[in-house]
Amino acid sequence: MKNYQINYKINKVTHKIIYSNKTSNLVKKDILKIKNNPKILFIYDQKIKESIIKNYIKTLKSLKNKFFTLPVAGGKQNKDLNLLLNIINILNKNNFTKNSIILSIGGGVVGDVSSFAAALYMRGTFYFHVPSTMTSILDSCIGGKTAINYDNKINLLGTYYHPFRVYISHEILKYIPEREYRSGFAEAIKCGIIDNKQILRILNNDFLKIQNREFKVLKEISLKVLKSKIKFFINDVREKKKRLCLNFGHTFAHAVEMAGSLKNKYQINHGEAVALGIICEMKYANTNAKFINYILNIINKYGLSKSILLKRTSKNNFYKKIFENLFLDKKRVSKYPRYIKINKNLNPTISELRNFKKVKKIITETIKAY
Repeated sequence: MKNYQINYKINKVTHKIIYSNKTSNLVKKDILKIKNNPKILFIYDQKIKESIIKNYIKTLKSLKNKFFTLPVAGGKQNKDLNLLLNIINILNKNNFTKNSIILSIGGGVVGDVSSFAAALYMRGTFYFHVPSTMTSILDSCIGGKTAINYDNKINLLGTYYHPFRVYISHEILKYIPEREYRSGFAEAIKCGIIDNKQILRILNNDFLKIQNREFKVLKEISLKVLKSKIKFFINDVREKKKRLCLNFGHTFAHAVEMAGSLKNKYQINHGEAVALGIICEMKYANTNAKFINYILNIINKYGLSKSILLKRTSKNNFYKKIFENLFLDKKRVSKYPRYIKINKNLNPTISELRNFKKVKKIITETIKAY
């Protein structure tokens, strides 16, 4: 099967995203290019299919490099200081150098914490990543954001550190659990709205092919979404202006997650929260109603509104928490939370949530409609 590749440069360093059916041999080839026989720390999510992990371990053993393994549990509750320090301690105890490698296989949690450790250890070591969830494949695997949650606040501690290599494995993609698989497409919907409307047409017209996880269409949509994301961050790594547009839907989404999902109090995951946030932000911006309905149809098609707030009756408190959490937004530079406004021409601009009464109404009405 042919490999597909995207190259981009940050500070004159070439970073690569490679989409392939099997990626372990590609990882091996890239490790061999790094001089001085570097040590390797292999971090992986315990839920990933055992045969895939065994294949990676077999490949790493064949390199004759010293390597160490760290199986971890994914999930937001583990995106914390304990996991970060555990990784740092392994690197320190085994005398890793700046020329060493952290290789991780996992979703957003494993990727965010592993890359944060790679950024911190000796001010930066090589970081390779294989995303294993649809959200990480379509969003968090690139862009350089690293973070841990702290004091019940999402991504409170972090920095920017770009993976040297990202390997998207169609083999892994085939085993992603159904709800987790579908929820990742919220990030594709986001990129379709703020940049490339062709992404929306693919999501809408090729739903059955996507549902059946056909290689050709998944390769096409993955590469289009990642190219779109690169366009926004390539000249604005630290989110001073244009990159902020990638947070479309996330001002409300993070508030929803903080309202309960860190402790799994409310049955909602990140992609479902982003889908909810997208609708809230377009309603606040008075985006064209026909376009909102078009997006709602895609959201419903992918089942992104079916699992929210199952078997919960304390919704009023949930609405209140969402509203309060909007004002903990990290990107807020005044007393008003920033959000991405989709204007009448369907272009994204940076704006603020100033009408508190309208915000409360939209939160209540949108969640009830779900």
